[in-house]
Amino acid sequence: VCLDLIRLLLKMKMRAASVFLFGLVTLSAWVSVEGALSLRSRRPLQPLARSGLPGIDCLGTNNEPLRHPIVASGQEDTASGLVDLTTSTSGVTVILHGGTIDIDISGPLVARHGEEVTYTYEVTYTSPAGVDDGTTASDIEVQDDECSPVQYVSGDTNGDGLLGLSETWLFDCTTNMPTYRPGGPDRVTHQATVSGKGFDGEDLDDDDTHETIIDRAEGEFDVVIVGPETMKSGDDVTFTYLVTYSSDDGTPGDITNLTDSQCSPIDLLSFSGDNDLENGLVDVGEVWVFTCVTSHSGDNGDQFVHEVELDGNDADGASVDTAEDELVVTIRDATMIVQFVEDGQPAEYGEVVTFSYTVTLTNGSASVENVQVSVPGVCDGGANPVLQGGDASLDANEVYTFTCTATMPASYDPTVEEEPIVHDVTATATTVVGGEDVAARDLGFTPLSHTEGVLDIEIEASENVRAGDETEIRFVVDYNSTDGSPAANVNVESNICTPVYESGDTNGDGLLDNNEVWIFVCTVTVPDGGLTVNATATGEDLDGDSLSDDDDELIISSSEGALIVEFLGVTTARHEDDVEFQYAVSYDSTVSLNGARSVTVTVGPNICNGDANPTYSHGDNGNGILDLFEVWVFTCLSHIPDQHSATCP
Repeated sequence: VCLDLIRLLLKMKMRAASVFLFGLVTLSAWVSVEGALSLRSRRPLQPLARSGLPGIDCLGTNNEPLRHPIVASGQEDTASGLVDLTTSTSGVTVILHGGTIDIDISGPLVARHGEEVTYTYEVTYTSPAGVDDGTTASDIEVQDDECSPVQYVSGDTNGDGLLGLSETWLFDCTTNMPTYRPGGPDRVTHQATVSGKGFDGEDLDDDDTHETIIDRAEGEFDVVIVGPETMKSGDDVTFTYLVTYSSDDGTPGDITNLTDSQCSPIDLLSFSGDNDLENGLVDVGEVWVFTCVTSHSGDNGDQFVHEVELDGNDADGASVDTAEDELVVTIRDATMIVQFVEDGQPAEYGEVVTFSYTVTLTNGSASVENVQVSVPGVCDGGANPVLQGGDASLDANEVYTFTCTATMPASYDPTVEEEPIVHDVTATATTVVGGEDVAARDLGFTPLSHTEGVLDIEIEASENVRAGDETEIRFVVDYNSTDGSPAANVNVESNICTPVYESGDTNGDGLLDNNEVWIFVCTVTVPDGGLTVNATATGEDLDGDSLSDDDDELIISSSEGALIVEFLGVTTARHEDDVEFQYAVSYDSTVSLNGARSVTVTVGPNICNGDANPTYSHGDNGNGILDLFEVWVFTCLSHIPDQHSATCP
């Protein structure tokens, strides 16, 4: 090319050469000569409008890029004369767009504990111009922090997988409202987010919230009066009242008034049945016991009707229907008293206990025969207590003793509300003279004792944190007792923060069961010089005995940099699978380039085969230092055991 230019210049006069050079310089910005012409394309500042070259009007309905067909022509001076040269190319002007996506979440405003509820999410797209210009959004994904998975339902009318201006995509998610837990929330707030890509690949997102208030179900109280059906005129008699509450969602009730038309005052026994968190409410499964002492005076055959009424409120404070019961008491010359003989000792789980019941005739002259005692649901095999000694008839002031053996439950069952052994004992007989039926009733309780278990707390946190950074500290609490009974009123205290319960109460009963691990958390800023963390877990067993455990201190040292570890996977596996777990470690610092040395990864027991720890796999540049921007991967092999294995992680 250069030789051709030199030869051309030599043939031309200087003035003509100057003109030619000026034209050549101007043309060189667009044309390079290599025996033929090729033209470089530039993005135009204005739409093209020259004849034969399409301008902005060529933009298609699908918003494809604006393409520029370009033709260049000229001549080459050769030994044989001028030769026409031509070349063509094309340029592209990318059309940029800036649409938005919007999400609108809807769902029930009110729902009950445990109720299955469905939330709906509407996702729409708006173009920059607000008109249907053919732009769309892609990769639409919807999430809800209180419900998963969120699933696509409908709306992609043309089936292209792209959210168009005229489309409204519907998603939904079904979940259950949280079960009732003392002190738990009274509402659930859902934050829904949508993410996607704009027409040019830019990130789009939006969010919306919805609040569902928990409407606690109106429950029902039940009251049963227990006492003698016959009594001697003028004798003091104790009447017992059993109160329970039931509701569809497990929420408790609150007693506001309890009356007996024939007896007052009614007192709450020391063993009230409020045996979980002592919240002063009648929880589902509890039995509250009240008593009242009175006497009736009258002639033989006179009757007194005890009409019992109980009023109360549900967990929202709304009144519930009045519960009612009644007992008719008849004055008899021959009057029996039956009593459960309490020894004041609770029974242990698995223990075989002998229970005793006494029957006494209080009339001074009459006698009764065919004395029988029954106590449903207590004696082994459903048998009734058996008379120990005694003659054919029970005379005045004589005492009959009946006994039976009963085997206590083998262990505590967290799925069943624990109740004491209830002795609802009835004695029946017939007077020797006159053949009148005589009956007596008593109510007694044998509470179950619990072995004092071991409360344990451990502190988990990064032991090296960059000074000034925030770090989360986790307090892990568990409890073990030989009879399987749980711990109540569990709390954690620390010297550097106020830990807050996060998770672990899987059945929502507010009790730390043997198979549960509760997590408490707090977030602190690590100062220069680091932190020393101490923690104490406290609670009570079900007998009210105090429990406590202190964790050895955890020292968090401050540094210029910090390690970051992440679990990469696998995130799903089946029993009997052989898998490789991967863990990524990186180093972060804004003031140091020293990196990290001697990096190791440790995991809990039963994770890696042989209880080994993960070993380094790859990521180092060869200097043995975890430098900035490096990610080291550690791995270990694991066999996922059979689901019945006690060591299943």
